[in-house]
Amino acid sequence: MATALTDDLMPEADVRPHEMAFVEQLISLDFQGGAAAQAVHPEISAETAASASSDMLHRPRVRRYLAERLQALLAEISGEDAQSKVLQEINTLAFSRIDQVLQWDAEEVVRLRPMAEMSAADLATVSKLKVSRRSTYDRDGNQLAQETTYDVAQWPKLGALELLSRIYGMGAGGGIGGPSIVFNLNFQGDHDPTSP
Repeated sequence: MATALTDDLMPEADVRPHEMAFVEQLISLDFQGGAAAQAVHPEISAETAASASSDMLHRPRVRRYLAERLQALLAEISGEDAQSKVLQEINTLAFSRIDQVLQWDAEEVVRLRPMAEMSAADLATVSKLKVSRRSTYDRDGNQLAQETTYDVAQWPKLGALELLSRIYGMGAGGGIGGPSIVFNLNFQGDHDPTSP
């Protein structure tokens, strides 16, 4: 007898639509099997869902499909797009400047730039940010002055610059500190994703 979770009309090797839906839900729900089974079949109880999830994960065709989907997701993360993102991050750190996060006024008072003026790349260069405020008061409790101190540090640039020099084969012996690192990048058109 066929149930809501099985379909005896399809060949054994084919992954059934409800099994595909289960795998997609399983991935999107952080591998909570019972919740994935209930997402596909909301009419079943939590107890039945837990049992159905276990049953599905014991099926070779479901395990194969899950492995294929995970491989596809991994390929998305680790493909050429990931390489260009890594290079972009290295460039961001290598060419960072303190004036991306701090600004000076005419009296040379240093202030943190307004958050609205900072890009995500600017913020990515900051390894430490601590803002301290200290107020002084008179005997009556009236505020006389307020002093703001910024403790700001950016990620070290030298490591990023060394890495870039090796990637691009600069310096003696293929770059600073050793041989060049080779990235397989394919640029299409005039757009260079490594440019800041």
